[in-house]
Amino acid sequence: MDSVSDARILIVDDDESMVRVLEIFLKAEGYTNVSTTTRSRFALPLLAELGTDLLVLDLHMPHLSGFEIIDGLESKIPTMMITADVSHEVRHRALLSGVELVAKPFQVDEVLERIKQMLEARVQHRGVPPAKRRLIRVPDLLGDRRHQAPVASPARSRNEGFAMMSVPPTQT
Repeated sequence: MDSVSDARILIVDDDESMVRVLEIFLKAEGYTNVSTTTRSRFALPLLAELGTDLLVLDLHMPHLSGFEIIDGLESKIPTMMITADVSHEVRHRALLSGVELVAKPFQVDEVLERIKQMLEARVQHRGVPPAKRRLIRVPDLLGDRRHQAPVASPARSRNEGFAMMSVPPTQT
């Protein structure tokens, strides 16, 4: 994927109308590689075949649920789950799985913006070698937003309270 518009996006939802709406809006936004299926049992083979950059799926589907598909992934793929089920259990599991959760009904503009941000992060992450990724204290991210905070102290033996993320180099 050279740019966000080249991203390979797979939509998996048993609701044909939902699949078509998402596909139409994504293509209208300039995404050229949008694939779809209404059969969840085909999701994992399609993901492997297409080399998907972003997965957009429903939660409750016949054969495989959205979480069963996520659990079956061989490698982590940015994933957005669009569902009417926003129970505490679903929100908690989505959080633990690193899934972007969107409640139905949703605003199309919001979904398109989130997809764009997820793909931009993927492009940026791919361009950062593992040696340039830093550990940053989570409170620094949530509090004062000083992303240039010092890296974890070498004297610290455990990584509690730290999150791995790619940080763009500081400009001097």
